Amino acid sequence: MERPGRSDATGQTAPLVSVVIATHNRPAALRQALRSVLGQTLQDFEILVIGDACRPETAALTAEFDDPRVIYINLPVNFGEQSGPNNIGFARARGRFVALLNHDDLWFPDHLAAMTGWIDATGADIVIARGAIIEPARMKGDPLKTSIYGMGKGGLYDPVITAGYGSAQMARRASLGRHGPWRPASECSCESSQDWLFRAWRKGAVIATMPHLTVLRIFSGQ
Repeated sequence: MERPGRSDATGQTAPLVSVVIATHNRPAALRQALRSVLGQTLQDFEILVIGDACRPETAALTAEFDDPRVIYINLPVNFGEQSGPNNIGFARARGRFVALLNHDDLWFPDHLAAMTGWIDATGADIVIARGAIIEPARMKGDPLKTSIYGMGKGGLYDPVITAGYGSAQMARRASLGRHGPWRPASECSCESSQDWLFRAWRKGAVIATMPHLTVLRIFSGQ
């Protein structure tokens, strides 16, 4: 098991957490997502920004941060959705844990500290954080609608009631091979993130749900 401060196969010191962010030509949104990672109370991480065949503006944005923990990998082929970039991120991750963040979502500052503590305390393979979905007003003057996701049953994932979107997921890197990759959206009958969780659960993964809210999911495109 890799622990912080231990060297990986390349001889480099492995981070505790690898954060994987799939992105495609949304530098303004990506800037805010990166700020929410760099502002974490737990600072032992690497950030793998996986560009889905992005324009040069995305590379320029990541370079602005001038932080060696921010690693930009631009794919030569456009997958058109998250599964391809996330799977590349899983393969490149060096951390003991792997956390996902959508390029237009945000984490509260204690997200990584809380998630690593919860996954260790529960011994789970995967942990799902509680999150809030901020939905835009349908008409001018209407209030914003907020819904909460990530609830489990007895502290564990329940396939009937639990929604655990990508930005709320953290997994032990050593267990990723057992869960399998994200499937392309065209092969899923639900969101790819939900499909991955359900298949991991079917294969026997222990999936715990964390009881406090640390994620904001925002419909930035609207």
